[in-house]
Amino acid sequence: MRHVRNPLGVKLGPTTTGEDAVAIADALDPDHEPGRLTFITRMGSKAVRTNLPRVIEAVEATGRKVVWSCDPMHG
Repeated sequence: MRHVRNPLGVKLGPTTTGEDAVAIADALDPDHEPGRLTFITRMGSKAVRTNLPRVIEAVEATGRKVVWSCDPMHG
């Protein structure tokens, strides 16, 4: 998928770690192209407050500029 030129959307579930999200970003966006990736969080109301900040911090620490979207049906 890294060679597809369209922006890519990736759903991240409640067990996603910061390391998981960074690995996905590394695989799909090796050139750190701003806006290339949209991470769609589906973490549920019980996990979103604890898990999402850690995932965002890990991705932002790489210097990437991704689009963050929260699936409203999943918290």
